Amino acid sequence: MKSTLSWVVAAIAGAVVLVIGFVIAALWIGIGDSEISRAGWLAMGLGVIVTLALGIGLMALVFISSRAAMTRSAAETAESSADCNEINFNCRSYSTVG
Repeated sequence: MKSTLSWVVAAIAGAVVLVIGFVIAALWIGIGDSEISRAGWLAMGLGVIVTLALGIGLMALVFISSRAAMTRSAAETAESSADCNEINFNCRSYSTVG
């Protein structure tokens, strides 16, 4: 049941993306004679590449930190910050996860 529901939701999401794509294409064609210069295409391409690289890099960091157990619970963070103050620099929040 859950697997079927997941496929239905994925199919609906895909259909929505396709409809939005067709609407955007129709509006773009309806604008009329509009051209993008080579510099415009270059800027758009670089923007897409940089955005994808940033998204992939951040997701990789989330995955790596999750796998390395670098995340701590809120209780552990509050406990370790309570042990730290201006005078005591040797506190647990500065230790590395082994």
